[in-house]
Amino acid sequence: MRHTLPRENTLKMPRIFTPFFASLLLCATSLLGCANVPSTAQALTTTFSPYQPDVLQGNVITREQVAALKVGMDRTQVEQILGTPLLQSVFHAQRWDYYFSFQRQGQAIQHRRLTLYFEGTQLAKFEGDEMPSEAEFVNAIARPSKTVDPASLVASPQVLEAFAKKNPPPAAQAPQAAPPKASYPPLQSGSGLLQ
Repeated sequence: MRHTLPRENTLKMPRIFTPFFASLLLCATSLLGCANVPSTAQALTTTFSPYQPDVLQGNVITREQVAALKVGMDRTQVEQILGTPLLQSVFHAQRWDYYFSFQRQGQAIQHRRLTLYFEGTQLAKFEGDEMPSEAEFVNAIARPSKTVDPASLVASPQVLEAFAKKNPPPAAQAPQAAPPKASYPPLQSGSGLLQ
């Protein structure tokens, strides 16, 4: 006689739950891996950032231009030296504002401001930031260039001899005969082509 255990006492899991638990474990592992995404995304954005062009806005005013300003000049003389003001308010007709900013990727924004005050049509006073000289401004916006030493274009006698040995001059060829002249039939005046 054979002894078997009743079915209700066995601990068998249905087959449906095994793939379910495997996929649940896979999803939980995937979600735990996503917990580190912000730092990874931040590292990628600092490593691979898009190109941002240099932004130059406003009127570039140099130290030389400010030195040319004199109290008592009229508006047209000032405009010839500095150019048209960036800000010319209707509410402040006696005040001209010149503003300049320069932004380059990875550097702090440079700001410069110059304000001129008029009494009637004459320049009364002016004030503003310390302006760079023209040379300082050009150096500030210039990108450093990589200098490469040019290749030597002078050949030594040894190099010329080696070249002549490797590349002998071509043999003289007999002159080729000139191609025959093409002859065309004369145009007929009665055919209607020359009317």
